[in-house]
Amino acid sequence: MHAKALLGAVAVALAVSFSSPSPAQTVVSEDFTGTTTNNNWYFFNGACLTASSATASTSPGTIPGCTAIKSTYYNEVLVGGANGTNSTTAETLPDTSGNGALRFTNGYPGGYHQNGAIVSSTQF
Repeated sequence: MHAKALLGAVAVALAVSFSSPSPAQTVVSEDFTGTTTNNNWYFFNGACLTASSATASTSPGTIPGCTAIKSTYYNEVLVGGANGTNSTTAETLPDTSGNGALRFTNGYPGGYHQNGAIVSSTQF
């Protein structure tokens, strides 16, 4: 009886000693309300930050500002936003940092056949 218990204990000890450690879990935290992102992202087409005016970096990288990509993607008056509009052009101004959002399309009245996407460059 002792031999079986000893053999079982040895088997458990060997299994534990030869098992590989589990990989650490990565936590990704991002709210997209600021002028930049905390993490690098692959960004496609119309994905942009409403509080940023930064030009597009290389992908993966920081998501560009909506006003910076307007002429290459939207080519229309940007709609929505918390910061109001320019009185002479009716153009939506960049949101203030902390009040922005991640935008994929321009929405109504434009936005038809537009698309945008982001993919994390960090496994999580």
